[in-house]
Amino acid sequence: MTSWLAPIGFALFLWWFSTGVILLADRLPKITPRMTMLIATLIGLVALSAVWLTHDSATVTGAFVGFAAGLTLWGWHEVSFLSGTITGPRRDDCPPEATGVRRFVYATQTLIHHEIAIAATVAGLAVLLWNAPNQIALWTFVILWGMRLSAKFNIFLGVPNITEEFLPAHLDHLKTYFRNRALNLLFPVSVTIGTMLVFWLGQQAVGANGHAEAALVLLATLTALGVIEHWFLVLPWRDAELWRLYLRKQTENNETTADRAVVEPSNLTASITSSAGQRRNSAALSNAHNNRGPSIMTDTIKSNDNKNGTVPFQVIENNGARCPVGSFQAPRAESPADAEADEHMDFESYFQGKLDGLHEEGRYRVFAHLERKMGAFPKAVRHTDNGTHDVTVWCSNDYLGMGQDAHVIGAMHEAIDRCGAGAGGTRNISGTNHFHVLLERELADLHGKEAALIFTSGYVSNWASLGTLGSTIPDCVILSDALNHASMIEGIRHSRADKVIWKHNDPEDLDKKLAAIEPGRPKIVAFESVYSMDGDIAPIGEICEVAEKHGAMTYLDEVHAVGMYGPRGAGIAERDGVMDRVTVIEGTLGKAFGVMGGYIAASTALCDYVRSFSSGFIFTTALPPTIAAGATASIKHLKTSSVERDRQKERVAKVRAQLDKIGIPHLPNPSHIIPVMVGDPKKCKFISDVLLDQYGIYIQPINYPTVPKGTERLRITPGPLHTDDDIAHLVNALNDLWSQCALSRAVA
Repeated sequence: MTSWLAPIGFALFLWWFSTGVILLADRLPKITPRMTMLIATLIGLVALSAVWLTHDSATVTGAFVGFAAGLTLWGWHEVSFLSGTITGPRRDDCPPEATGVRRFVYATQTLIHHEIAIAATVAGLAVLLWNAPNQIALWTFVILWGMRLSAKFNIFLGVPNITEEFLPAHLDHLKTYFRNRALNLLFPVSVTIGTMLVFWLGQQAVGANGHAEAALVLLATLTALGVIEHWFLVLPWRDAELWRLYLRKQTENNETTADRAVVEPSNLTASITSSAGQRRNSAALSNAHNNRGPSIMTDTIKSNDNKNGTVPFQVIENNGARCPVGSFQAPRAESPADAEADEHMDFESYFQGKLDGLHEEGRYRVFAHLERKMGAFPKAVRHTDNGTHDVTVWCSNDYLGMGQDAHVIGAMHEAIDRCGAGAGGTRNISGTNHFHVLLERELADLHGKEAALIFTSGYVSNWASLGTLGSTIPDCVILSDALNHASMIEGIRHSRADKVIWKHNDPEDLDKKLAAIEPGRPKIVAFESVYSMDGDIAPIGEICEVAEKHGAMTYLDEVHAVGMYGPRGAGIAERDGVMDRVTVIEGTLGKAFGVMGGYIAASTALCDYVRSFSSGFIFTTALPPTIAAGATASIKHLKTSSVERDRQKERVAKVRAQLDKIGIPHLPNPSHIIPVMVGDPKKCKFISDVLLDQYGIYIQPINYPTVPKGTERLRITPGPLHTDDDIAHLVNALNDLWSQCALSRAVA
């Protein structure tokens, strides 16, 4: 008697492996869909060869080979469908304006196209294995086909108008079925009946041919896995609350709205520990430049590998607070045109509907009511309805605590005593205050440039400068890094100049993009030095070399680097010795320098040009003299003192080491920013709330649109004044909450 343990284990492994390959096939960095398809095709040819070589082998080994070959051939079709290279749909197949019947027709054509290709494979295998003793490859493939036919049948039952974002991912059918309990049950029932029927046919076929015990065991295991998968995904029996997450929100007329989903790789830890994972492809990142991002729905709860053995779906109590199980995207709100049946729009209902959507998705932003404590940074007082209590701030952009430095405070007191509170208006109307002149001279000296120009914020300096340069330089084209800050993106949009997006921190891709532009056209390469959400650092020298090769101007945003890097705190460009090669350096006074405002440093002519043509500068009230005086004092101090920077680096290293020790996943990077990855908006918000309410730790959750959906995080910025006790308290709190929320831990 053949042991059932080996074939069942083998089937489980192949199921897991093939599903993982299918889900990740078109999402690996640096691998194009065509390359993915080529690899899948080569493996498929090997599978066909194996089928031919073992078609006469009615043995256990022959059954194993046939089973693996059937899974592989099915994987080829899934990869083809996912990557859109042969049988799958492309994004432009269905126009965005298509609605109702047109969307249904597009989706139907896509599915029929795919089914015809699968049917051809079945016919080919049937001919190849006609009267052969070993037909396990054919029946493995047919059982998988039966499962998916049942699933796709439910798409038409559950979704009369499939959206333009219809993506045929391996588990994509989940996004549409949970409209009511009847369809919830119809879905797994129909899949079960269809799969069992096909299995019965396979049993009749292989059972009539010689030694078929192993073949039947493999087919039975495959059938059971398929049935269990579909039942498990719709019947979360461990937690009744999940029904409310699965069920769609009803509109006023009791109709449900469809939403969109993209299945992402579930192994968050693996993705954040690989350097390639930090460089997302430019196609996906271009979403940020178009004010949209991929929509994420968690299809299953991630497996838990923490040290406390907590299981997914478990109800966890924490003084009345409960970690959310998972998150699903809330239904899209009605468009303004659909908000009211008559000619008058109910604006308040529309606004409230949009806000309700943010609450449902777990990404509604709540501002902590804090009062910084002078002389006690990073401590603050939190104000609540129940009174006040002390908290420790771990997410401040006042990276070095200069906002409470004695030099800065003293300079500001002196300036307010001399000049009063405000600037009196724009510099054009009220004149340039003496403290403005001193600050711009200090900034020009800091960056080794001829001149500098100050603005009211770093956002405004980017928006105004890029917007002015792009709109007033004839036929200008701006090449923007795929992860540039929203202020840079808005400035480029405002300019209405031609825009090209190049892959994040990729000089080779930038070179290709520049080479494709006519040599005579003015070109601006816009990028950052330290990227605030991932904490990675740009290869400034290599980027400048590529820009110089093509005669392009370089525009470098150093807002998260000024004060922090370089011998005098001028940023990464100073640290790397390339400040002279950068045309424009943009920075902020509101982060490491501890005050507020933004600036550019460049040649005298360029600064004067922006001053003369930028409406964002001309028509904006100038910085108060007291702010300018404080910023000047801060810059002067950090030019000569490295004590704050050195202490801050040591604190960052200690926090990272402590997080590694307990397996809390964080993005590896060479900067002062520690992104602790959660990957779920509701859990991220829950952890942030509990840290603040019960541990006295303030870390604001970071979610979409600041970061792509599925990469929600806690952004930690240790400062020089955080103590060892502060660090221990933070790490212990995160350790507790990570276990409670059943989040995966990094493997050392």
